[in-house]
Amino acid sequence: MRITEGQLRRIIREALLHESPAGQVMYTGVVLSPGQIRGDTDDALGITTVAYLRGKIQELGFDKQIRGWETSLKSKVHGHEVLNHHMTITPGALPQGHPLRERLGEPIELQVVGWGVDPKLGAAAWQIALSDPELMPRSGTPHITAALGDPSVKPFLAAQIRDPQPLDEDKRFSVLGTLRAIHAVVA
Repeated sequence: MRITEGQLRRIIREALLHESPAGQVMYTGVVLSPGQIRGDTDDALGITTVAYLRGKIQELGFDKQIRGWETSLKSKVHGHEVLNHHMTITPGALPQGHPLRERLGEPIELQVVGWGVDPKLGAAAWQIALSDPELMPRSGTPHITAALGDPSVKPFLAAQIRDPQPLDEDKRFSVLGTLRAIHAVVA
């Protein structure tokens, strides 16, 4: 019997997950709210924050730069959405004693101030301005991966996008998320 690399990874991942009741922490980050966006009248608009962020791609005309790209993709590794969904702070869990560990579960507002696309990388991302330096991602580039050229492109490549275009002042917006450690989904 021959085992492929993908099958071996899945076997190892499942073994690790069963050793820990909560499962392995895949990443820690600001995960966008699954709740509904509020309008000017404070009435729910009926869309999730993730759907709102995806809609902004088209509203701002960025869809023309990424025709045919994926703006929604579930990870085969951890089972969660990866696009327009979160800002990774660190792969895996925060180390013991890290000041953000005490803030897990806290709501965090992220300011979206730019957009970047790199066709060679096959990645597009929202640029985030941080008001809290503790939230700086390990990659050094605060961003939310927005689109991938195809499912084989790794989302972390969005951190390598150079020269994102700033949004005009009146086009900038905020999204609400929660500081969370994301565990793999065990199927």
